[in-house]
Amino acid sequence: MLTTFLRWFEAPIFPDDEDKTRSALLLNVVQNTFLVAFPVIIIGVLLGDKVPQTERVITILLLAWLTIFGARLTMLTGRVMMAGVMTVALLFSATTLAVYNLGTIRAPATSFYLLSIVMSGLIINRRAIVWMAVISGITIIALLLSEMNGLLPRPTLKVSVTQGVTSIVAYTIVSILLYLAVKSIDEGLARARQELAERQSAEEKLRANEDRFRAMIENISDAIALVDENATIQYISPAAERILGYSSVERIGSSAFDNLARSEDVLTLQGAFAKLQAEPHIKHSFMLQARHKDGSLRWIEATAANLLDPASVQAIVVNYRDITERIHAEKEREKYIEELGRQNAELERFTYTVSHDLRNPLVTIKGFLGMLDKDIKENQQNKIQEDFKRIAGAADKMDELLSDLLELSRVGRIINPPEEIDLVQLTQSAVETLDARLREKNVHVNISPDLPYVFADRIRLGEVLENLIDNAAKNMGDQKDPLIEIGVLHRENDPIFFVKDNGIGIERQYQTKIFSLFEKLDPTIEGTGIGLALVKRIIETHGGKIWVESEGKGKGSTFCFTIPDSVQ
Repeated sequence: MLTTFLRWFEAPIFPDDEDKTRSALLLNVVQNTFLVAFPVIIIGVLLGDKVPQTERVITILLLAWLTIFGARLTMLTGRVMMAGVMTVALLFSATTLAVYNLGTIRAPATSFYLLSIVMSGLIINRRAIVWMAVISGITIIALLLSEMNGLLPRPTLKVSVTQGVTSIVAYTIVSILLYLAVKSIDEGLARARQELAERQSAEEKLRANEDRFRAMIENISDAIALVDENATIQYISPAAERILGYSSVERIGSSAFDNLARSEDVLTLQGAFAKLQAEPHIKHSFMLQARHKDGSLRWIEATAANLLDPASVQAIVVNYRDITERIHAEKEREKYIEELGRQNAELERFTYTVSHDLRNPLVTIKGFLGMLDKDIKENQQNKIQEDFKRIAGAADKMDELLSDLLELSRVGRIINPPEEIDLVQLTQSAVETLDARLREKNVHVNISPDLPYVFADRIRLGEVLENLIDNAAKNMGDQKDPLIEIGVLHRENDPIFFVKDNGIGIERQYQTKIFSLFEKLDPTIEGTGIGLALVKRIIETHGGKIWVESEGKGKGSTFCFTIPDSVQ
């Protein structure tokens, strides 16, 4: 209850109009003062003595007090200007009535004219000062003349012309000074409002520019760091976390040399800082490796500029990006270029070898055609049959060569979908396919039961096993107890599959050469010399590698190969 009563005496606030709020605050002070002062004056009149027209004075004060309440209600509804006019008019009217009833302008109530002038300037506007001063002056002159001519009630004080004139002059001077003061205040407030508006506009533009700049910095893929002369990070953009995994909270205050991968990277960054300090007007670019928060290494390409001198920056600005994928792509490209060069060289050798090896059957066919013609003319039936046999053998040889070459060309070009393969079962199938040759050579085959399941091209992997087993069987020499072992070793991450024999063995100088086209250790052994080249191409197509291990002639051979990421 008390809080609600006290709130009624508070001034209203108008957030959208500062001038209105200021006027309301001043008017609230005046009204609250009158609401307290008028009852005090009434009590003073009642307790005092020799106050002429006491009843009339009290009536005037009561009416004025009630009018103040009305003006306050008007102010609380938001009509501050009207409430101010009502308050000033009330004060002026009450002062005039009081002076009239007291019968002289020398009465203390006359000073309220000055208060009316001041209030009109502070609550209404500076023009109201002029109007109130003129009206007060005219009223004082009228009261003065009325008093001199006996038109006012008989006063208890005597009045002189000099006192009246002096009061008029004093009020005039006070009015002029107050007008000038209020004018100066209004002009100052106007300038302050203009400056404030301009400052707010500038701040809004600056804030908008900052927002645009921040949005640009926070959304670009490159990271930006501000580093002081001691290489301490002062600021780092959000892109840095995407590049190296560390947030700005983790990196600000730390050294730019932290998390570098190698000692040479530290030297690279030290060299860049030295150049920036020696040549502050030149940008410097450099490349190094840094360690990601997850432990991986990232290649970083950076450009730095020395902006330690400008007061608005006072830092070395470093712009950097993650080029790890680009570096890997460049290495992959170099690998492809190297592979392409190797394939071109292999193609040249292939062209030469094919042209040479295919020419032999043609030369044979052409030679025996000449001999066939001669034998037909001489009617030598036995030699004719031999000639046909030789020509057919050369044709079969050419057909075998062309078939193997066609199969070799398909590897890597015709790709069968990978599938889960039981390697034990696939090896047994290859052994069954070669059963005739193995029986002919009396070769015993041991298949390890530890062979795993793999995910690969079933048809191609079957060709690998068939070629390696067939090659081992053909190269047993005069071994009395020929044996082929097929198993798996676990030396590294990827398992190593092997086909081992106790045949003729391979000397070191031939251990790479045998994987080339048409290469055979023993020319008398049947075959085209394409089998191991085909195996090598299939394994490489699967991303693996193949090699042979042998202690030399007569000590057997072990063909090893890998198929990365294939074991289930």
